[in-house]
Amino acid sequence: MNNKVSPDVVDEIPPVRMDNLVDNTPNLGDGDPSIEDELQNNNDMFREEAKLEIKSQEEDRRESRTSLIARILGKEDDPKIRMVGPMRTKSVIKRYTTEVWDPRSTGRLRWDAVVVVCVLYNCMVLPFRIGFGDDEFGPLSVLELMVDVMFITDIFVNFRTGYFTFDKEEDEYILVLKQPQAMYHYAKTWFFFDMVSSLPVDLLLLFNMKSKTLLYLRFPRMLRLLRLPRLFRYLNRWEQQIGISRQAFRMAKTLFLLFEFAHFSACMQFFSAKFQDFPDTSWVVKAEIQNVTKPEQYAYSLFTSLSHMLCIGYGPTGGPENVTEVCLIMASMCIGASFYIILVGMISSNLVEKDTGLAKRKDHPAVLELQKKQRASLLIREKSMFATPRIRS
Repeated sequence: MNNKVSPDVVDEIPPVRMDNLVDNTPNLGDGDPSIEDELQNNNDMFREEAKLEIKSQEEDRRESRTSLIARILGKEDDPKIRMVGPMRTKSVIKRYTTEVWDPRSTGRLRWDAVVVVCVLYNCMVLPFRIGFGDDEFGPLSVLELMVDVMFITDIFVNFRTGYFTFDKEEDEYILVLKQPQAMYHYAKTWFFFDMVSSLPVDLLLLFNMKSKTLLYLRFPRMLRLLRLPRLFRYLNRWEQQIGISRQAFRMAKTLFLLFEFAHFSACMQFFSAKFQDFPDTSWVVKAEIQNVTKPEQYAYSLFTSLSHMLCIGYGPTGGPENVTEVCLIMASMCIGASFYIILVGMISSNLVEKDTGLAKRKDHPAVLELQKKQRASLLIREKSMFATPRIRS
């Protein structure tokens, strides 16, 4: 079959005129609304709805981060707070000598920040000085005495600081600013721990004593670690007033306690060998670190402590061979396993809560409606881009 076309037939075919090709989209000059205008209106509408949705989500997230107590304590004119006690006076001298301080005041928050720094210093430096330090009265002893003075001053400040209590009958929080009630409340709650942890034990180093007696005096220094609950007490107060995430705050506290105990356990394990004059069965003698520098001793001690806490071994020297080390290792293993369980549980809980919140947001009616409008806008845009031209007859 011959498919060739003769030249005469080709000449008879009329040429295609370009002005006969027309676009399938509506004419912009007509009175009908164009696709571009419709897309622009839809985009503006979607943009406004997205802004409102984001603003609503931020407000919900901010409210969820701020607990009920934080929302109440953060407003002095909240009708749910009933103030009991005298109001603030205008005289500065009288205010700081006779008036009970408001726990929400700026001055009180600044003082709490200073106390938190002192507590962190004690938590990090004190175990190291007990385990690896000397017993001479030096610059660090003077600094610790200054810290003790700060904590003793904090006791008097707490006696003159108001407190919040909840009235179940009236269903409201009460800010108590009366002096007798404030003193009684602090005396029955935190006064004992604060007083015991503030004893100036370093003053005993001024007396000339035997080296063995000075080693025994290191045990009362551990009472200063009772200031650790004071740290979390102030951090909880900041959490309520700032409104940070409760889950992140709990995770940070748990991790801090984990590393603090590892630090304390490392110092105590070296101190136990030092207290026994480094017997041949101690892990320090086996590792041959009794005469090396203090940073190297601390590195080996921390590695041994983490090995016990993570239950991955006994460190670089094998198992213990005396009763003291056995007790310390058992305590490290039990507490380390407890921290591991707590961390795994917290991480699992956070993941479940995030998945639940994401599912709720996806099923929200406003989100579903916004998704429908976005799909409709996408279909209109695709139709305008891929429309096939037609030939005008």
